[in-house]
Amino acid sequence: MKAAENKINDLVARLPAAEADKLYDELDALAEDTPDRRAVRRALADKLNAQRRQHTRRLFTELFQPFLTHDTNLLRAEFGATGVLHPMDVGALWVRLAQGGLQSLARKADTDLGDLASNRPLRSVFRQPAVQALRTEMMGAAIKTLPALLSAQAPLRTLLEEMNRWRHGEAKRMRLGFEPRALQADDLRLMLGILQQQAALIPLMEQMRRAARDAHSLSSLLADMETGVLAKAGLPATGAALILPLVLVHEDMDYDAGQLTLTYGPLAWQEPTLIALVRHLGRACFVLTEEIGLVLGTGQVVRAGLSLPPPRQDNLNRELGRLDKLLGLFDDLDVISHPRYGGQVRDFLDRMVRRIESELYPVLVERCTAEGRAINRPIADFEALDWLLDFCTRWRNVLKRSLFWGTGFTEFYDHVMEVLRDAHHGCFVRAGYSDAAHRLDHAIRLAQLGARLGADTSTWAGLMDQGLVRTVTERLAAKEPLTEGETAFITAVLDMAQKELRRTRHWKDATLQAFAELAESRLRPA
Repeated sequence: MKAAENKINDLVARLPAAEADKLYDELDALAEDTPDRRAVRRALADKLNAQRRQHTRRLFTELFQPFLTHDTNLLRAEFGATGVLHPMDVGALWVRLAQGGLQSLARKADTDLGDLASNRPLRSVFRQPAVQALRTEMMGAAIKTLPALLSAQAPLRTLLEEMNRWRHGEAKRMRLGFEPRALQADDLRLMLGILQQQAALIPLMEQMRRAARDAHSLSSLLADMETGVLAKAGLPATGAALILPLVLVHEDMDYDAGQLTLTYGPLAWQEPTLIALVRHLGRACFVLTEEIGLVLGTGQVVRAGLSLPPPRQDNLNRELGRLDKLLGLFDDLDVISHPRYGGQVRDFLDRMVRRIESELYPVLVERCTAEGRAINRPIADFEALDWLLDFCTRWRNVLKRSLFWGTGFTEFYDHVMEVLRDAHHGCFVRAGYSDAAHRLDHAIRLAQLGARLGADTSTWAGLMDQGLVRTVTERLAAKEPLTEGETAFITAVLDMAQKELRRTRHWKDATLQAFAELAESRLRPA
């Protein structure tokens, strides 16, 4: 029997979590139960709950689920803003309550949830009526306990100190790499308000998220919010209701919704929303620079070229898109000139520009130089270099609407172009290439890199360069099929040659004439 259980546990351990979750639901739906099925369900429950041991704390956190923010970057002190409510913050509150007046309830909840989770996934446990009732009891106990702690200075200070100490320890356990911003009394008041007004807030949050799918719907809802929607729900625009627009910014990162809130929302919502958007700009600038640092291997003992796996490309694209959206919004609302917040925006941008230009640009110049010297094959990180040069162009285009100060881009651009043009010329005259195909392939790669920065690389090659005509002629004479890049390159040279031959009617260069005839026969056969 033990051997059978071990075999079941071993097989279940190999399943991806999503497959294990699906298999549990399928077994649970079967009418007939058997010992083997019970053993499989227990093994599946153990696997699915393996990373979810703090059941009671998770159940308490579920009370705040619609309003939580999960991006840990927003826990940084410089990006902190009203409405950032992370699971770590709620967890800290429960830990302190469970060690205080809610000890007996916490012990009961630990026992009940531990028993239920022994053979069921936690998500299934949380749906059970008895557990829902337990969660409601936990909410009621917290609502009764918190006001007294908030009303007296000494207990409030102690509570905040203990919560922040626990959060710092949790941040180390999670390896965040920084200390989260300290919780303040207003954060506790917001959590209490959410608990007290949950029955009204949750439907409104769902309504806001539905409306946010369409700008007209959200605009109409926001315009009617203070005098209509909130009044009917018995909520003032201040207090816990402030979480409604901020969740759309902090968690959903729906910056269009933020702009609509600034335009149509209640006055009490506007400044907190603007602050949230400014902090998100800082967050986007920070994440971009951190991701670039990872690409460059900053801080590594050995840097083995550029490291750009697809997930990192996705992160950079996503954050650049967010930066673009925020700068467009700030341009529309003239936030950069705002007397109170414009300086913060400019500071965030300035720090990002200085870091990227000081760290990324020199490495890109060095890698372009390395590619210029790579004769018979591209450098190992050529694809990453190619992508990053294109990213530089897109990043620069995003910043153009807001950068009113000089940057090092022009110097960087000129340096890269000089390196690439010289290497491109060398492809047709330098020794060391095994054949014309390798010369041409190298020239095409270098021109591709230049084009990523917006250069017109068609001017890099001219007919006066005998090495160019000789190379393309030799490549055409070879029997191997032409690549798409070779075809495009040779076609461009052919167009130049034909123009020159038409211009010189009475005297034609024999080498050029021979190339044109060969190219016509190879590229444009009758």
